[in-house]
Amino acid sequence: MKKSIFLIFITFLAFVSPLTAKSKKTKNVEKTQESESIQVVSEDANLSASETNSENISVEEKADEKKSDKKKKSKDEKTEEENQNLDMRFYKNWAKIKDKKINANFGIINIRVLPKTGSFNIGILNDEGKIIPVLSNKNEYTSSYFSLKTGKKIYKLLAGADVDTKARETENSIQIIYCVKNVADVLLEFIPLESKIGIGYDILKISVTITNLEKKSVNFTLKNVMDTVLGEADLYHFYTYENLPIKTETVYRTMQTEKLINSKNSVAWCQFLFDGYDISPIDVVSLLNYSNADSSAWFPEISTSRTFDSVTAYNNSAVQIIWPSQKIMRDESFSYNYYLAFSNDGSSPNGLEFIEQNENQNIIIEKTKNYENLTIENKIQSELEKEKTDIERGRVAPPTIPKELLTPEYIKNLLERIDSLQSDDQSLNKDELNMLNEELDFILSVLRN
Repeated sequence: MKKSIFLIFITFLAFVSPLTAKSKKTKNVEKTQESESIQVVSEDANLSASETNSENISVEEKADEKKSDKKKKSKDEKTEEENQNLDMRFYKNWAKIKDKKINANFGIINIRVLPKTGSFNIGILNDEGKIIPVLSNKNEYTSSYFSLKTGKKIYKLLAGADVDTKARETENSIQIIYCVKNVADVLLEFIPLESKIGIGYDILKISVTITNLEKKSVNFTLKNVMDTVLGEADLYHFYTYENLPIKTETVYRTMQTEKLINSKNSVAWCQFLFDGYDISPIDVVSLLNYSNADSSAWFPEISTSRTFDSVTAYNNSAVQIIWPSQKIMRDESFSYNYYLAFSNDGSSPNGLEFIEQNENQNIIIEKTKNYENLTIENKIQSELEKEKTDIERGRVAPPTIPKELLTPEYIKNLLERIDSLQSDDQSLNKDELNMLNEELDFILSVLRN
């Protein structure tokens, strides 16, 4: 009996043991899988956390970049604002201006500047936007330049041992400054203008301001050499005010009669304007071979029988302008002005019309201001004298306009209306234009008397 019970127990153990082992194995596998699952979850969590951190860092970096850009922009704006508040006649105030090449288009005018040399070039843009050179491109534009003379010393205004330069582009001009150490700061400005409202930039004002840095009053003289190339491709290099060809070297001691010099070819035209409005009177204007203009002599020898050729330069012409000497006090300034006018279709530019229009407007405004400054007694006396003169001469007085209307604003509006009518060919009202011109003539006659 005991033996039977023993055998049954042994048989039971034999049956249960595999199941127990299998159960244990299953539990071990489940534990292993659970461990692996926990590890995977842990890795996923770490990866997710890493990605989150990465995204946070990326967001932070972008925020930092934006903050940096904003700070940089704010700094640049602050620098620009500081520059606007500085007196830019002085080279010392250009310290924060970065040196970078300038290639700017204004209407049909192209201006290029190399700050490292202080050199410049001027061109005309055709309808396709291609540059037609007015001045030579050679030697990094250095063949066209200004020179400053004080005593017997002559400084060519290009970067060198005695001269430092900087340049910048402003909202309405290109500026180059030359610092002749301990002598003078010279500010050169190219200012684009329109000959008529809405026509686009076709006029260039060239203004040079000399500021005396010496501890005493000094006499300064300014010269400008322009290495022209526009007319060298044409039959003649230059033409007169009446469009007559200039075939040999020529000197002008005054420009009151001639007023301008034309340099042109079949597709482009440039006028050098030397008289009228706010243009500075010249001492001498010379049209000569470039090698003579670029000589060491302040005023080179000119031969009216010599063409624009020489032993060293064939078919190479230049315009040379010398202004009268000017005495400038310490830390004081003096400016010289002249204008260039351009066209890109072979037609004559509007230079002369621009000068005359501005000159007449300037006269009207100045005369009106002077009239307004008179006392009532003086105004009445002026009118009585004018009526007396008209009666004595037996002249019929023209229709009168109330004096209270002759203000700068009234005259400015009249000029703008005339200009508007003249510039609009389609709706041109000749009767109104004639009436306004008659009114303008009458106002001019009143103000001139």
